[in-house]
Amino acid sequence: MFRFKTVVCTLALALLAPGSAQAKGKPEAWLEVRSPHFRVATNGSEKDARRVADQFERMRAVFQLVFPALRVDPASPIVVLAARNKKSFESLLPPSMLMKGAAPLAGLFQSGPEKNYVLLRLDATGKNPYHTLRHEYTHVLLAQSPVALPPWLDEGLAEYYGNSEIEQKVVKLGKPNRSHVQLLLRTRLLPLRQLFAVTHSSPYYNEDNKVTLFYAESWALVHMLVAESLSQKRNPLAEYLNNLQLNLDPQAAALRAFGDPKALQDRLQEYIHRFGFRFFYIKSQIQVDDGAFTERALAPVEADALQGDCMVYTGNYEGARRTLAKALEGNPKNAEAPESMGYLELQQKHMDEAKKWFRQAIQFKSKSYLAHYYYALMRMKESPRAGLNDDVGDSLNKAIAINPDFAPAYNALAQFYANRDENLEEAHQMALHAVTLEPSNVYYYLTTASVLMRMKQAANAVRVCKKAVGLAKRPNEITAAENMLASAERFKELMERVEQHNAQVAAANARRVSGGTTRSEGPSSGGEIEPRPELRRRDGIPVDGPQGFVAGKPIPFQSDPARRGARDTLTGVIQNVQCSLPAVMKITFVAGKRTFELFSENYFDVSYMALSSTPTGTLYPCRDLKGYKARVYFYDLKGKRNAGELIWVQVWK
Repeated sequence: MFRFKTVVCTLALALLAPGSAQAKGKPEAWLEVRSPHFRVATNGSEKDARRVADQFERMRAVFQLVFPALRVDPASPIVVLAARNKKSFESLLPPSMLMKGAAPLAGLFQSGPEKNYVLLRLDATGKNPYHTLRHEYTHVLLAQSPVALPPWLDEGLAEYYGNSEIEQKVVKLGKPNRSHVQLLLRTRLLPLRQLFAVTHSSPYYNEDNKVTLFYAESWALVHMLVAESLSQKRNPLAEYLNNLQLNLDPQAAALRAFGDPKALQDRLQEYIHRFGFRFFYIKSQIQVDDGAFTERALAPVEADALQGDCMVYTGNYEGARRTLAKALEGNPKNAEAPESMGYLELQQKHMDEAKKWFRQAIQFKSKSYLAHYYYALMRMKESPRAGLNDDVGDSLNKAIAINPDFAPAYNALAQFYANRDENLEEAHQMALHAVTLEPSNVYYYLTTASVLMRMKQAANAVRVCKKAVGLAKRPNEITAAENMLASAERFKELMERVEQHNAQVAAANARRVSGGTTRSEGPSSGGEIEPRPELRRRDGIPVDGPQGFVAGKPIPFQSDPARRGARDTLTGVIQNVQCSLPAVMKITFVAGKRTFELFSENYFDVSYMALSSTPTGTLYPCRDLKGYKARVYFYDLKGKRNAGELIWVQVWK
C-alpha cells in the first residue's frame, strides 16, 4: 500500500423522497450540494443532499464545542456520496462484504492510504435516522487521534455520539440506545477481559451473531465511564488513553485505569439493570447557514468517475474498472477517471499501466495534484534513488503548489531529497510539515527519522522513532516503526563509536606531535565493529538479521562534495569489498571490460536493496557482497577515471 491524500468518501443511503424514482432505461441523475466543509453527491433529491450536509455541519460544530482541541477537519475535503437505495449502496462494496454470514452493514468506516471512507445507509426510519451518519463521522475524527484506540473504545464512542441528538438550541449527548439496553438486559455480558482483547479480525467484530453484543456492551461501558468521569474527580477514560500512549497493551492499560476487571464488570451490570443511562444537555446555538449551500447537476461522466473512484478505495476493483471505463467512454478527456484508473492499477501492482494513466490525467488536467503526486511516485518506483529523475521533484512541487495541505507530497519530497543526499535541511522541514498536517501518520515520523540519520542527528532520530512506535496501530505500522527504531539506535551507537575512535586518534596525534608516547586505547584499524546499514528488498522492507562490518586496512579516502561529478549508474558484478575504520567502504566493481573503484566515507550512508530475492541468514555488506550481481549508483569523481562515491547498491543473485 502507498501513502497518498486524505479524503473522506462517504456513501450515504439517503431517504427516498416520493416521486424521485428514475424511469427505467434512463441513467440515474446525480446532483451535488456543497456546504462550507462538505461535498454531498446524491442520486436522490436535493432535499436529501441538503439534509445530509446540514447534519454533517452540525455534528462538526458539536465536536468543535465538546472537544475544542480536536482537529475537526481532515487535511483534505470530505466527500459524501448519498445513494438512494440498497442496490446503489451495495454496488459500491466489494463482494467480500456482502457474503453470507457477514454482519449486515448500516455503515462502515475504512481508512485508506490517503483517503478515509465512511459508508452509510440512511434509509432506516426511526427516532434517530442520523445515528449511522453521526457514528461514522465520529470514526473519521477519532482516526486522527495520535493514540491507537482499541475497537471497544472506538466503537463505544462512535455509538455514544451516534445516538446523540442535535437541535437548534440544545445538544443531547449520550441518549440511551433502547435496542442496546434490551439486548444487554436479556443477554449475558462478555467478560471485560474478552471485550478489551477484541481486534478488528476477531469474530466479535465481524460475525453477524456476535457483533451486535460487542457494539452494545462497548457502548454501555463507555456510557458508564463518561458518567463516572462527570460525577467524580477523576477521568478513567483519559487515564486509559494516557496508558495506551505509554505503549501499554489494552488489558494492562485497562487494569491501571479502571481497576479490578471483576469489580468493573459488576458496576457495569448494575448500571445496565438500574437503567442508569443519563444523557446530557448542552445549551448552545448551533448555527448552520444553509444559504451558503450551493447545488449543481452532475454530468453522467462525473457521477460515474466519482462512483468508480470510491469503488477503487473500497476494494471493489471489478466494479471500479467497469464504471471508470464507462466514464472514459463518455468523455475520453475526462481527468478524474484516468486518475482513479491509475490508482486502481497501482493497487493491483500494474506499474506501467498506472504510470500511463497518471500521465494522461496530467495532460488532461494540469491542476490535478493527485496525478502529479502519483506520477512522481511511479518515477521513484522505477529508480528508488531517483538520482536521474529530476522530474520527480518538479511533479511533487507542483502537487504541493496546487494543494498546500496535501501531506503525502511533502513526505515524498523529503524522501526524494534524502535519497539524493541533498537539500537535507529542506527535506527535514518537508517531513516535519507532513507530520504537522497529519500527526497520526506513523510513516511521516519514519521519514523524519530517516532524514535525521542522513543529517547524522542520531539522537534526534531515535526520539522520533520512539514517538512513531507509540503511535503505531496496525501490525505493518508497528513492524515498520520498530525496525526503524532499531536502525536508528544502531546508527546512534555507530556514531558514538566513530566519534570515540576519532577522538582517540586525535589524542594520539596530539601526543605524537608533543613528543609523548602513543598507546592504543580503543579498537585498532584491524579490529571489528558492527553497525548495521540496512539491506532492503524491492518493496523497501528491511531484511531481518544484523548486517555487520568487518574492518580491514585503513582506506585513504575522504569525501569532498566539490570533487563530485555527475551522478552515474553501472550494472555488473561486485568483485571485492574492503572496509576500514571509522566507516570507510571500498567496492571493486566490474562492468563489462572495465573495473571501477567505488568508495563511501560512511558506509551507513549507502543504501542497499535486494531486487529479485530476499537474502537468507545474516548478510554483512562489508563481507558478503562479494560476487553479487549489482546495479550501483554513484557520483563520478573529478580527476579520477573509473572512480566514484557510492550512493546506492542494488544486488541480486
